[in-house]
Parts: sequence; C-alpha cells; structure tokens
Amino acid sequence: MILEGELFIEHEGHHSVTLPPFEQDSFSGGWTTRSKGKVRDFNLMLAEGNSGELKAIHVAPGLHLELVGVRDHDERHVDEAFYCVNGPVSFLIDEDEVTLQDGDFMLISKMSSAKTITVSNQAQKKVTLIKTSIFYS
Repeated sequence: MILEGELFIEHEGHHSVTLPPFEQDSFSGGWTTRSKGKVRDFNLMLAEGNSGELKAIHVAPGLHLELVGVRDHDERHVDEAFYCVNGPVSFLIDEDEVTLQDGDFMLISKMSSAKTITVSNQAQKKVTLIKTSIFYS
C-alpha cells in the first residue's frame, strides 16, 4: 500500500497498475516485477496458503471509531495489526489503553471476533492507520 507518492508497477505477463496514496496491489513474489516512482509504502508479505487484507483508516480530529475483530468463516487463526502512519492515536482494547505515534506498529495475536477496539483521535489533525488482517491456513 502506498503511503506517500505514486508508483507505477508492471508485473510481466500479468498486469500493470498506477498506485496513488492508500491504494494497493496484490501479487506473487515469484513474478517478474518492475516499478517506477518514489514512494513510501507499507508491505504485507505472506507465506503461500495464508492470506491478508490491508485497509487505510482515516480518523478525523475528535472522532472515536469502534472496530470489531474480523470473523473468519473457516475458523482459521486471525491476527490484526495496526501501523500508525501519523499519530498520535489511542486504542482501547478491553480495559487496556495503548497510544501509537508516527511509525508505531501494534500486533494483536489471535484476535477474537467478539473483541471490540475503540480508536480515538484526540489530536487536532486527521490521523491515518493501516489495519492489517492476517488469515493463517
């Protein structure tokens, strides 16, 4: 996922795409890939058989969001992770509060679908998070 800048990616024999900020492309690491552009990005690389999702979440000043853990219909192990593009932003997970700053990363292993996370932006600016869900086979 592109965080800053714009990137042109060409996957030989497959497809090509131009990615602006907060857009993403999924592809096999075995493909021949060429790219042009200067970017800051966030990558999710997984072993074969596993899958994942990336989602940019923009939180306006003073806003509180409730995020519920991802439910996997195949009952696979699911981890959730959050990368703070720009902060600070606070998370309330059950009774625990965690604050992430620019560049911080938080992994929640074995996220329960019943678990609710409250994200709060007390800053005077919009903050952006990358939410990652990882499904293990």
